[in-house]
Amino acid sequence: MLGILLTAVIISYPEYGNEINAYATQSFELQLENDQDNQESLNVILEDVPFISQLEDYPNGCEAVSSVMILRYYGFDIDVDRFIDEFLPMGERPVVNGTGPDPERVYCGDPRSKHGWGCYSPVIAEALEGFLGESGYTYVHSYDRTLDSLCLEYIDNGHPVMIWATVDMSESEGLYACWSTSEGKRICYNRKLHCLVLTGYDDEFYYFNDPMRGKKVRYEREKTQRAYRELGMQSIAVIKR
Repeated sequence: MLGILLTAVIISYPEYGNEINAYATQSFELQLENDQDNQESLNVILEDVPFISQLEDYPNGCEAVSSVMILRYYGFDIDVDRFIDEFLPMGERPVVNGTGPDPERVYCGDPRSKHGWGCYSPVIAEALEGFLGESGYTYVHSYDRTLDSLCLEYIDNGHPVMIWATVDMSESEGLYACWSTSEGKRICYNRKLHCLVLTGYDDEFYYFNDPMRGKKVRYEREKTQRAYRELGMQSIAVIKR
């Protein structure tokens, strides 16, 4: 297993409004250092991952668009509209400082609308489970993998990875919208949330099919790592069973 695992602690991520398991800061830093030491060649890019833009038809559909890019890479005949209509769990648009759905359970609002919001990785995991069925493929969903460990395990072996970060890997401190679910769970949602497909890396950058910016978009490693941590280190890969 890559990295050095220390005792796990509970870290509260404000964007979720609940607590999730994560490695202690020291463990994260040691795992990152170990992953980098194990990378023999820091220059791998998956060129064949198809690109789909979200801008015209899916202004807030980055999660669905990223999912379909990965599925098409593996040869599945699926478009974004079908993925949304048949597989994506959907909920109402939230009312800021009022009530709304849980983005860990449903997409909040309408991904085709400029007023849509988004969802966290468990929602996409559920959608992929419904789509993949008995296809011979499955998904791997995690909250605790460094980007470099994802590159080592997946990118190096020809598998693109969906991650949650921020738009342009920008800082988003204070950019939260909050509401409560009907069950009383407090949600604080990161307004800069973005989902995109990791397709490669080198010693300076990570490369993405970014549904908002284009194919083979590169972001600096440090900024990308920070944005990825800020969204709870959420990732999903699709692999053969």
